[in-house]
Amino acid sequence: MFAGFVKFTNSFSYGQLLFLNLFVLIFSIPFYFFVISASGKQNLQQVKTTLAQTVQKKEASSSATSLPTPTPTPRAIPNKLQIPDLKVNTLILPVGYDKQTGAMEVPEDAMHVGWYEYGFTPGEKGSAVMTAHYDTPTGALGIFATLAKLKENEYFYVDNDQGQQLQYQVTEVIQFPLDNYPEDKIWGEQDFSQVVLVTCSGVWNASSKLYSHRLAIFGKLVKTTQMDVDYIAAKDKETPDQFVVEPFDTQIFARDETKLDSYLKLKQEDDHYSLYLASNNQDILAINAIINVVSGQIKKENIIFGNSFASYNFIEKNENTIELSMFTDPAWKIKELVNTKDKELKIAEIYYKGELSLDTEKSAIVNK
Repeated sequence: MFAGFVKFTNSFSYGQLLFLNLFVLIFSIPFYFFVISASGKQNLQQVKTTLAQTVQKKEASSSATSLPTPTPTPRAIPNKLQIPDLKVNTLILPVGYDKQTGAMEVPEDAMHVGWYEYGFTPGEKGSAVMTAHYDTPTGALGIFATLAKLKENEYFYVDNDQGQQLQYQVTEVIQFPLDNYPEDKIWGEQDFSQVVLVTCSGVWNASSKLYSHRLAIFGKLVKTTQMDVDYIAAKDKETPDQFVVEPFDTQIFARDETKLDSYLKLKQEDDHYSLYLASNNQDILAINAIINVVSGQIKKENIIFGNSFASYNFIEKNENTIELSMFTDPAWKIKELVNTKDKELKIAEIYYKGELSLDTEKSAIVNK
């Protein structure tokens, strides 16, 4: 067969053979491209299929072994300090530092305690620092006037907005000169939860207007108790269902002209008691109302709050006393709260048929 093919090709001239070769070459090129393309598409499809199968396997494996996304625990903000041996029961306010001096700020109200909010938080490992006034420029005593009487092994308590009460035992009491501040000891990291209470001490220097020393009480966390507290926070006024009972719209009335400055007032009405606030044109941060219950019991369901508040604490201190702490949200810029010089607001209603009274000495209005 091959010999016949050779004989057949010998019958062609050189020019005819050249033409024949060119003809075969021209028509073979598209054929080869077709074959290669078809093969390439087939291989590509196989690669895509394999890749898809691999991804599906990995996703199935990942979903089978993945853990749920953890929900971060909100920071527990301290809001009350109690020192039973000194009869101290006061609000804790978050404070920062003076940008000019670098010193920790102290609440303007000498009866309140400041907690440095950029440091450690009570309850976590580290040293949380709180400070308050020993006295005022007028000579009146501050909330920490008797702090030096607190001794080692005695206790103080810090409540927070998560309904916890943290019990601290005093481990050390030191007094140091103002120019020899033990910064690392007070502010340094610890492998346990420590709270340091700081106030002025020593001798008053009239020229510098400073006390010569500082007093520091060091306390170590020994116990955490979940109190019978109902803490409910509303993120905005569009979510009133976060309160036990839907808040009512804040009601405005004429101010009681017989009272001076800012005040809280509890008034008995038809089937309930109403709690009123007159801020005297002050910007309110928090309100702490101590109410005495003569008989019976009050539950959180018996209380309706006004919608000027972002959150509240309800504490049944004992069978004869309840405590209501209400906190505003500065971002709301509630006009009624910051401009009530000649007005008073109804801020809460307590549905109770027995006798109630407001402890005005222990209750407090906290301004900015």
